[in-house]
Amino acid sequence: MKISNVKIKIMVLLLFLVIIISIEVKSILLAPFFNDTTEVDFGQGTLHLTNITGSDVGTNVTLNFTVNTGNMSGGHNLYNITGNFTSRIFDSGHTNSVFDKIAWTSTLPNTSDAIGFAMHTGARDVGVFYRNGSIGTNLNQRAYDASFAFTDSLRFYSIPTGWSRDDIIGFGWDDDNSPNLYALFRNGSIAQSSQADLTTDAVLTSTSSFTILGGFNTSDVIGFAVDTVSNPTQGTSALFFKNGSYLVAPTESPPFAFSTVRAFTLSPSGFNTVDVIGADASNFGNDVAMFFRNGSYVANTATADFSADISFSSVFLATYHSDANITEQTNISLQTRVANDTNFFTDWSSFYIQSNGTQTIEGGNGRYIQYRAVFYTPDKYITPSLENVSLNYSDLKVPDVNSSINNTAPEYGEIINLSANISDFSGLSFCQFIDNQSTDGARRFFNYSIGGQNDRCSQNYTVFTARGSIINFSLIVNDTYNNKNQTDFIIAISGIPPRWQNPEINDTNIEQFDFVKFNATWSDNIQLSGYFFSTNATGKWTNMSNISFSGSQNESNFTMQINASPYAVVGWAFYANDTSNNFNATDVQTFAVVPQYHTFYGDVQSDIVLDTYQNISIIAWFNSSDVKGNVYITDTDTLNGISWGSLQAIGKDKTAALNDVTDDWEDIDTLLGMTLFNDSINRSFINGTRGFPKNKTNFVVQGKLIENVSTINSTNTSNFVTGILWDTSDSADAQYDVLEIEDVVFVTKVNNKALGFYGNYHYEIKIPARLQRYRTPNNQDSATFYVELT
Repeated sequence: MKISNVKIKIMVLLLFLVIIISIEVKSILLAPFFNDTTEVDFGQGTLHLTNITGSDVGTNVTLNFTVNTGNMSGGHNLYNITGNFTSRIFDSGHTNSVFDKIAWTSTLPNTSDAIGFAMHTGARDVGVFYRNGSIGTNLNQRAYDASFAFTDSLRFYSIPTGWSRDDIIGFGWDDDNSPNLYALFRNGSIAQSSQADLTTDAVLTSTSSFTILGGFNTSDVIGFAVDTVSNPTQGTSALFFKNGSYLVAPTESPPFAFSTVRAFTLSPSGFNTVDVIGADASNFGNDVAMFFRNGSYVANTATADFSADISFSSVFLATYHSDANITEQTNISLQTRVANDTNFFTDWSSFYIQSNGTQTIEGGNGRYIQYRAVFYTPDKYITPSLENVSLNYSDLKVPDVNSSINNTAPEYGEIINLSANISDFSGLSFCQFIDNQSTDGARRFFNYSIGGQNDRCSQNYTVFTARGSIINFSLIVNDTYNNKNQTDFIIAISGIPPRWQNPEINDTNIEQFDFVKFNATWSDNIQLSGYFFSTNATGKWTNMSNISFSGSQNESNFTMQINASPYAVVGWAFYANDTSNNFNATDVQTFAVVPQYHTFYGDVQSDIVLDTYQNISIIAWFNSSDVKGNVYITDTDTLNGISWGSLQAIGKDKTAALNDVTDDWEDIDTLLGMTLFNDSINRSFINGTRGFPKNKTNFVVQGKLIENVSTINSTNTSNFVTGILWDTSDSADAQYDVLEIEDVVFVTKVNNKALGFYGNYHYEIKIPARLQRYRTPNNQDSATFYVELT
């Protein structure tokens, strides 16, 4: 047989504490704004050398363009250098609107004065080619494996008449025995100069052309490089693109047919192809370099030709002339103007440059506002893009309020109404009623949502402050611009009712059938007259008989037996009046009825195996269809633990004769404090004659038969009964008594899925709620379960 020990902690809720908190609610309103984000929005404005692209929220305003069809840059968009966009006129609806902040989102791509790089390794010359026709040189450099400067001297280059340096996409140098400097143009043309070094200016003339694979566009080219060898038929050339690929032509002299696709990567963090301003190769050091707007270049120092993918990993610095701009930026600046009449606007404001929403709008108050965006680009092949514009504004006019109160001299208990008709051109948001009628004088807040340009709000109040008291009422109305209008009322109460304090009961642990004394203290500026007690202990609110009392200070008392069911929440209050018939009532107080007994039920899991340390099973129980045994419950605090072989039926002594003892049940009541309970242990287990149990049942405990155990039905069926045993090993005399406080054990049999009050299960047992405090000192406020399987 097996006894398993499971400890259950029992917590009983004795009181419900109700806390009422007044919270001031403040509405958070966002400033209104005008917004241009879609094609329809921008389409209401005026375009000058600008156009609208895209639709819905993807709409942009960009510089206007023409598609070039001439010799240079055929097929590419050629953008205006400047232009502007003037918005529609926005109407706030009020002449006293305050225009606050303006914010916008734009794309501002970078460009550069540096448009290409080329090195002649034999002459030890390398140059950076600027858009204005100049060449920054270094006359002692033939490898891209260290930092260097382009500041040795300044040379110049020229291109054929009618061609534009804006169309150049890269420079390269065939630096073998027949050195030639190449400039590649967007339309596939090549200009060439027979150039041995950079000690003289370069004159490039029309010479040939190049082609690229379908799907590639010269607008995406970021650099050009030539890998030369002594035999021109063995050299290669490369054209680098923004997407991380490069095209290879199998020759070092034009015409170039870029037909083989390879890839390149930028290993250092923070580098991106959109910032590349040119590329070049060193045939002396087998280096390939890619130059960036930040004044650095990255290189691969072990690339002999363009036969494989390239990884740029080494970072070096490149120094340019102080007046060279390698990071030119496109720009969009905004201006605004305001008016109260669309025919008479203020002058355009100064240019705004802070696009992040911190820019303050100039011009002051007004009803109408308009903005203008001025575009600029230093590169005719790129354009800035305006994506959206927001203008915040606010209205300073408060709502119009027509309020009234229906009773300016109310008495205690009367209902008064505060209401208002409200209007506002901009739209209403909420109204808030405030009063100081709480018991401690703190303000109370009642909030209501309102809307539209006209609305109404109303609030009823029951007067419960004393006669002669002053009540302050306020009504606050808010519109969608967060403008508030406040109206105040002050009224005096004509009667002072009795005042109460300290409502209380004489016990905090109320059980069913307990007698409870209720009490409250009253005072008044005149004579008290009477009181009555009200409670819902019977299931509905009932007023008890009126009781007279007198004086300017007195107590109200009432005692009654609580018949409410366990766990019921009982409410109660006192009402009192004075000789002027001013009434008052305490707040409703509550307490929870604590049950005198707890019923436990459930199933017993019988999958238990006892093994030796060698994993050899010596005894086992397995879940079966016929579970047998007992469930025991006792106070966790015991005298010397439970001696299971020494258990005996309550009402029997421990002599061999097993003599009857008639007062054991009364002794248990004494120790549990249940003597006066209608369902005490004695009244529950005894049939009315002292010492004669209602029912007797035999139990087998650890193989020992215990006969004539006093039992009761655990709930409403005899399928499950609860009996009481006592531990005879705790007793120095022969019987259970209140002096030695021997341990008591409540017991029930494990049945096989029998029907109980709550359904089908293995066990059902009923124990006193106070069993967990049976023994003192009460070290552990809990009961312990034991299960015995046979």
